[in-house]
Amino acid sequence: MDPMATSLLGNVLLLAALLMMQPLLRVIREGISYSFGSQDEQRPEGSFAGRVTRLKNNQIEALALFIPIVILSSSFSSATPLMGQAAMIFLAARLAYTPVFLMGVPYLRSLLWGIGLFAWLFMVLNIAGINVMG
Repeated sequence: MDPMATSLLGNVLLLAALLMMQPLLRVIREGISYSFGSQDEQRPEGSFAGRVTRLKNNQIEALALFIPIVILSSSFSSATPLMGQAAMIFLAARLAYTPVFLMGVPYLRSLLWGIGLFAWLFMVLNIAGINVMG
């Protein structure tokens, strides 16, 4: 599998894991009766479950930006080895960001998020025909 597809699949699997964590945490916290019921009575999430929710939302936003770039890269035949490396850096940053975010580590979390952003930005500029490598 090429690096772009690998990165895309890895990011989608990360989102799937986060989506599965939410109901699992609810069962652990509230029990099966509430979790499999209508959940009409709103109950507080708790700090860790809140982090999972925020991380899931952040991953959805990241994929909303990343997926079109992968599609455009394939459409314009700009999927160079350098683009593949940038996509893998994006994936690595997202994978590293996940546990750091869940543990609540503030500055490292922001650094990892920024690495992913710069990898994505590199890909955008490459597709736009702007050579950032000189």
